[in-house]
Amino acid sequence: MRMLLAALCLATCGCSTAPSEVRPSYVDLNAPLAIEDLQTRNPEHYRKVTEILSRIESHPPGNVPQWLRVNFDAQDGAYGPALLVSLPPKRRLSFVLDGTRYEAFVVVPASQKKRAPVR
Repeated sequence: MRMLLAALCLATCGCSTAPSEVRPSYVDLNAPLAIEDLQTRNPEHYRKVTEILSRIESHPPGNVPQWLRVNFDAQDGAYGPALLVSLPPKRRLSFVLDGTRYEAFVVVPASQKKRAPVR
């Protein structure tokens, strides 16, 4: 009985000796070589991501989630309203393509920077 139970446990654990390709569920686009790795690993995502990053500044922050969904079939799009205190200022961009979440800190264009009046 113990042998049968042990064999059943081994059969259901999902162990495999054959290597399987594991697609990451998260990609930090600001990590070194992340874009280059994406180009070889998933050319279609590379095309979409590079287009998103090159065109993001021409869209108002509030419209970015809809723009991502309509033009790139990206889900859960977010373009953070808070600016990072950095030089230059940046916003957090995130979206999901085919189950993989992509995140990046994007430089805020001058047209989206709010200037506070000096008192």
